[in-house]
Amino acid sequence: MTDEQKVQLLPCPFCGGETRTSRHNGDERIGYNITITISCKSCGASLPLVSRHDKNDWCTESAQSVTERAITAWNTRQAALSHASATANAKVTAFRNRFISERTTTWLRDGLDYEMARAKAEADANEYEQAFDQAIAAKRGEK
Repeated sequence: MTDEQKVQLLPCPFCGGETRTSRHNGDERIGYNITITISCKSCGASLPLVSRHDKNDWCTESAQSVTERAITAWNTRQAALSHASATANAKVTAFRNRFISERTTTWLRDGLDYEMARAKAEADANEYEQAFDQAIAAKRGEK
């Protein structure tokens, strides 16, 4: 693989931080296997990848090949994370809609008309959402 064809290492899929690659060469006790670890300098997320080996546990691929596979695996995490994020957002939206529907029903039972009940239910949802966001920020040490 030429320099122009090399796969570019993407930033951390979790925090967007700068990444680094490290290499560890095993000795004869582990078949001279090569471990390439890609990690984030900011949040510490990491992905170790060990070289392929034969039935006797001897390394069967070059350090460059292991590095290329590790970078490809790291870069693929971004797509998986994007899919997981979209799925999570859809679940949050569904939960919020269900909450508003149930809360609207509660306010209707209390005698409010539909427009007022719906407005109060949405205000309740916003209040809970803000409280949740503040609790998460406090847990992370943010303001």
